[in-house]
Amino acid sequence: MQNLETVFEGKVDPYFRGQANVVLQIDPHGETTIEAEEAYLETMSLPLNLQVKAGQFFTEFGRLNPTHPHTWDFVDQPLVNGRFLGEDGLRSAGARLSWLTPTPFYSELFVAIQNSQGRCSLGFNVTRGGSPFLLTAGHCTNLGGTWSGGDVSGAQVVESDCPGADSGLLTRPNGTGPGEINTGQQITSAATPTVGEQMQKQGSTTGGGSGEVTSVDESVNFDVGVLNHEFGTTAHTDHGDSGGPAYDGSKGLGTLSGGDTVTSYFYPLTLELQAYGLELA
Repeated sequence: MQNLETVFEGKVDPYFRGQANVVLQIDPHGETTIEAEEAYLETMSLPLNLQVKAGQFFTEFGRLNPTHPHTWDFVDQPLVNGRFLGEDGLRSAGARLSWLTPTPFYSELFVAIQNSQGRCSLGFNVTRGGSPFLLTAGHCTNLGGTWSGGDVSGAQVVESDCPGADSGLLTRPNGTGPGEINTGQQITSAATPTVGEQMQKQGSTTGGGSGEVTSVDESVNFDVGVLNHEFGTTAHTDHGDSGGPAYDGSKGLGTLSGGDTVTSYFYPLTLELQAYGLELA
C-alpha cells in the first residue's frame, strides 16, 4: 500500500465540529511523507440557516472540487478542472460562509475567501542579452502574478509556455544570479538526459533527493494538458516542487512538471534555453 488517508472528525462542543484529512504516502525510497489535505472547523448552530467554515479545505465549487481524489471513479480529473483550478484544485486556507435558502428545493449559496498564493520552485539562473532571468515551469508562470520569497521577491513573468511545452521565464529583481542551484552546486552546462542516468533534484516542498532517469521524450497527460518531450525519473516530488531543477553534477537536465510517489517528469533544460534564446548564468 503506497497511500493511506485517515480522517479525524468530531464535535468540539455544541457549536462547532472539526475535521482533518491526513494523507500518508510512501515514496520510491521507502520514506513516508505526511500531508494535511484538509483541516477545518465548521459551525453547527448559527441562526438563519447560516454556516461558517474556517481552516484549510476544498472549496465547494462544482461537483468535483470538494471531493478527494481517492473517491473519484477515474485516475485524472477532467481537463477543464485542471486548467482552471490547477492540479491541486481550489484548496487553501481561508473561510467560507454558506446559506441554506428557504426554498422547497435544495439550494445553498457559498461565499469563500481563501489564500490565492500558489507555490512553485525555481529552476536555473540564466541570462539573455546580458540580463539575468530565472527558469521555472510554464504551468507555474501561467498563473501570472508576482513571485515572492527570498532574493527573488518581485519577480515578474516574462515568458510562459504550457501546455505542449512546460517552461516559464521570470525577471530577476535583484540583478544577480550565480550559475548554481541553492545547494551551491555549480551548473556549467545543459545536457540531454539518458535512460539509466543518475540525477538529483531540488524542490521547495520535499527539498533535495535523487533518482534515475527511466524514460525520455515522452508525451504525458497532466491536469494542465499534454506536455511533450518530458523525461521520467524515480525521484520523489510533491506539490510546490514544480519548476525545481533536475541535474547530474554540474549538468543541468530540466525543470519539474509534476508526478507522483512513483514517477516525476521534467521538461528538458536544453529545449528551454533554445526556445527563449538563453544561456546559463
